[in-house]
Amino acid sequence: MYSVTRQLEAAASLPTACVLGEQLGLIVTLRSRANSSVTVNLVLAKSPRYRFVSLAEFGKQSGSVRRSDDALVEHRTAVALAARQTRTVTLPVEPLVTGTVTVTLYTEHQGVKHFLRETVTVRLPGVPSEEHTVLLADVTARPYLYQFLDVPRPHLVVPDSYRATVSLTGGVVGPWADAEDLPAAPRTADAALSRLLMTLYEMTYLAPERPRADALMSRLSTAYQSLLTFRRTDGGFALYSSDQPGSIWMTAHATLALAKLRRSPRRQRSLLDTKVLSSAVRWLLQAQQSSGLFREETVAADQRYNDTGDVMLTSHALMALTEVAKLQEDEDADIADGSETLERLAVPGLAEGVASATGLLSVRVRGSLTALQAALAALALAGGGGRAASDARELLSSQLRDEGEFMYWSREPHPLPAYRLEEHVPYLQPRRTFSRESENVLTTALALRAYVALGQHRTEPIVRWLQARKATDFGWIGYMDTLAVTEALLDYSKARHVQKEADIQMDVETAGGRDSLHTHDQTAGARQELQITDPSEGLKLRFTGSGVALAQLSVQYRLFSRKEESDILLDVDAGHHSPNGSHVTIGLCVRLSDLSERRVSGAVAVLADVPSGYGVSAAALRQYVHSGAVPRLVAAELTAAHRLQLVFSSLVSAPVCARITVVRWFAVTNMSRSLSAEAYPLHEPERRSSAMFDVSELSRYGLCDLCGSYQCGGCTASSRTSGAAPTAAPVVTLLVTLVLPVIPARAWR
Repeated sequence: MYSVTRQLEAAASLPTACVLGEQLGLIVTLRSRANSSVTVNLVLAKSPRYRFVSLAEFGKQSGSVRRSDDALVEHRTAVALAARQTRTVTLPVEPLVTGTVTVTLYTEHQGVKHFLRETVTVRLPGVPSEEHTVLLADVTARPYLYQFLDVPRPHLVVPDSYRATVSLTGGVVGPWADAEDLPAAPRTADAALSRLLMTLYEMTYLAPERPRADALMSRLSTAYQSLLTFRRTDGGFALYSSDQPGSIWMTAHATLALAKLRRSPRRQRSLLDTKVLSSAVRWLLQAQQSSGLFREETVAADQRYNDTGDVMLTSHALMALTEVAKLQEDEDADIADGSETLERLAVPGLAEGVASATGLLSVRVRGSLTALQAALAALALAGGGGRAASDARELLSSQLRDEGEFMYWSREPHPLPAYRLEEHVPYLQPRRTFSRESENVLTTALALRAYVALGQHRTEPIVRWLQARKATDFGWIGYMDTLAVTEALLDYSKARHVQKEADIQMDVETAGGRDSLHTHDQTAGARQELQITDPSEGLKLRFTGSGVALAQLSVQYRLFSRKEESDILLDVDAGHHSPNGSHVTIGLCVRLSDLSERRVSGAVAVLADVPSGYGVSAAALRQYVHSGAVPRLVAAELTAAHRLQLVFSSLVSAPVCARITVVRWFAVTNMSRSLSAEAYPLHEPERRSSAMFDVSELSRYGLCDLCGSYQCGGCTASSRTSGAAPTAAPVVTLLVTLVLPVIPARAWR
């Protein structure tokens, strides 16, 4: 944060994330604007959420610093500045609680106070884990409903990390997430598209009032501009950057999203340039073969769309073309009666392209198809009417798995929700992740949309199955699965007139007592939450009222370590090569197992924790990606969660390796002995591998080893490298050093 007066400029910067127990160097830069010397009082405000760290705690004394054991005591120090002088002072602070901690300090000069505030996200050590249970409560035709939920109590978790909450949301769509609650997504075209559509759906479904509507509009505009960065000059969309070849899969996705944006209310659709949509449609038509087929020339981010016969890609492109054709018809009708003033959407050859793809698809679907191919083809054909709609019904019925209370589509039978029987009482167990989880969720979501489009009536068992597969309160296992299911549930809610304004009370009984949650008109679509203090005997839930609501139990905790294995093989190590650990090099190697069912994977994300206080600039990472030093590396960033994230367009059985050096930006007494890394296909997150890597060497450096306090007399070591973290203050020039050689392929065990 930055503050300026006539006599003084001041700026403060702090790490964005740390682990509870770590001590941080709060960097304060002061610049005098006076023509004579001045003395400025620098005061760290008192707070129960953080404290000043005195060197007296470590047996070191400083005459200018008094011991401050009490967090509710201000710490004050005087800083002398010569005329026009700039000085940097490092104040050591220690957060005392987890969550978002705001550190407040102020300068005092000539009786005037100016406040500076910096925030840091504090977490417990270990690897986060979550178990989730969902119940669709329907009391439309019954006076009450009872349900018993088992609350997992894992062993060997990080102390104080266990948290169990039960929530209630009206309707079947569920709560809408803020940006930080959405499943993690990289900076790729489909992730930008997902953010755009999820924001648009929230604005349409909830119709929020200001200031929430303004915040969502800002997020929608940002997502739209982000999507345009992947647009090529010829109108197509690339997967990772606009200078790459266009992708049929991505351009069809973008066309569908832009068409939905154009159908939205005037405020949202004002963002859209008609030429962007029309050029994308023309690009798709030019990519279509004379037979009506669509075949990808590039490696698809989601390899499931590279199927034999190109049924899925053709179905996907047909859906985009059909949506634009219907949009064009509706707008022409509105323009004719004078109710629409938009620039006309004119795309020559659109009707012929739709007819050609429909005819080809009607022939191709008569062969042997997987459940996913059948569901996507059925959805593409469902809106065509006549013979196409009949083909869609046959496709869906051929792959349906009907278990009575649940209906779903998958390649093989999927285990249903499990119960634990105790004294003849069935307790619903948390969901477990199974193989092909994301594929089955995507398949069933597409099938539900096709069922709704075809007017099929038995759809509630499909909704019940989809909700049972929910991975968090706000989404499914991946960001594209969350988008697909959200679209399906919105279609279902509209067709079946399922209102989010349910009037339902949920009484919660635990070993610790009773409480209740209530959803009604004033809380429509909002999440009501209750923390479980004593989960030892599970939950007894009683629902009364009218309507449909979603009850969710979320149990979150942290593990000391975790190792998972899949057909994505991951090898990770770390080491420092500087006197006080100012540079840490993280080596990451990934490859596809020889036993994998695919010879080439789709897009793969690799993430690794970064020690607190360390970082790397976005510009340096972009330069690394564009250098081509690492094959098939298409994106790299340091995420808001302080994790290094790499995206590879594909993997093969030969290892691909990167070695990235992160640099200390802030003085932090690192407490973590080991950090976690993971790798998984972007569109099949259940195929996840994870490992731990050792960073214990960093824990031997204390505050004065890092020059983390102005109390350290005669400090000669640098608390950070010659470059530090970016700060809001323009008074310091900050540089970041990046060392990025590529490590050779190592022997795989």
